[in-house]
Amino acid sequence: MLSEEVLKKLRYYAFWEKPHTEWCVDSWREYFESERPDASVWECNHSLGCEIEILIDNLDDKSRAAQKALSIKNELRVKRNLIEDGEKENVKRPRTTITLICFVQGNASTNTFPIDIDGSKLVGHLKKAIKMEKKIDFADVDADKLRLWKVEIPDDHDDQLRSLSLQNKDELLATKKISKYFPVTPPEEHVHVVIKSPLLLSLEEALSLIPPPIIYSPECTTSKAITKANGDPPTRVLLWEDFFGEVNQFCFDQQPKFEKPQFIQNKVVFHEEDIRVAIDVNICMVLNKLMESYNFSRRRVRPTCIPDFNCYLVKLLILVIEAKRRHVLEDIGDRSFPEFYRANKKARMIIQQIYNYMGVNELRYGVLTTYDDHWFLCREHTELWISKTLPLQSESPPVLKAYAYLAQLAKGNPHSPHPLVLVPADGDTGSRVLRSSELSSSQ
Repeated sequence: MLSEEVLKKLRYYAFWEKPHTEWCVDSWREYFESERPDASVWECNHSLGCEIEILIDNLDDKSRAAQKALSIKNELRVKRNLIEDGEKENVKRPRTTITLICFVQGNASTNTFPIDIDGSKLVGHLKKAIKMEKKIDFADVDADKLRLWKVEIPDDHDDQLRSLSLQNKDELLATKKISKYFPVTPPEEHVHVVIKSPLLLSLEEALSLIPPPIIYSPECTTSKAITKANGDPPTRVLLWEDFFGEVNQFCFDQQPKFEKPQFIQNKVVFHEEDIRVAIDVNICMVLNKLMESYNFSRRRVRPTCIPDFNCYLVKLLILVIEAKRRHVLEDIGDRSFPEFYRANKKARMIIQQIYNYMGVNELRYGVLTTYDDHWFLCREHTELWISKTLPLQSESPPVLKAYAYLAQLAKGNPHSPHPLVLVPADGDTGSRVLRSSELSSSQ
């Protein structure tokens, strides 16, 4: 430990009160930044150099503390070349201030603004400076929640700014120095930093949100009774193996323009109608706000055919949705739905019901759901393809994105011939090429 006489000569004596074994350049910088957060890196090193000289002048050359001080001085001189001799140690170097033109993604391209900041500061300091500059816009956002990307876009390229994708761009990490990303003066008349506010989501991000779970009341019926459905069954029921991969590969719009959707939390289920309420609010209404022209609702389609939900594209019916309590389908276990269909009579009745809805409306696509689990269907005349089970909590793909992707498919090709309509074996029905694991239907 240093004597009080030596400590009194040091400006930053609090640092040197610790054992000399804990002295090092890194621990000094951590201490100095906490004491003087606005100081530059050079000021930090310069102050350390001055303190080291005081120690060397006042300590016994043979003491371990003096040897440690000499080691730190050599590190500053040799490795960083910041303190070479006594004269340079007393010269105050100016800060390396740079001007960064910033742009908030989703705003008009004319709403750029400059931030003047020391390049030796951290990106975290840049976030704080941006929040201070845009106090109203980011009033409810903590600085650390802002996400920044480095770009180099001419300020008159409005189209490029409006349709900007941040994929493959450098995201600025809060712990890195600004100079790491901008080692030289950024070009004039360019946008240098794009800011993404957490207040707005892109369509891709909004569709990746996970709806909250529902809670089954102990009083909820556990009956597995279902409505009996008549009619000819599908000639084949197959596994739509590549559907999830297609959803994951598809990228919806990346421009942030949506507020975070509002879900109902902790919905308690007493009967099947409560499940429909959860689906309506947490899936249908959310999709309606995100997808212009699409309308997921309980709108009536035909007097003799009333699925729980459907989706219209303006005035065109493009898909139907059937909802069930989880108890009705809980026996599926880890099996695929085609396997379950082959082994379970109730599964065949459930599929018959939605198959009838799709067939009578000449629809190609549909969804079967318990809210907790979801299955996506594609009908090719009398053949039915069913996806793997998609749990509500899935992130790959997210449930909302799977619904949106199915609606996109239905938009492009919504119809498939009525099952009773004869189609030539070599006729063109407009069907898609699907990869599957086939399981023939059986009664």
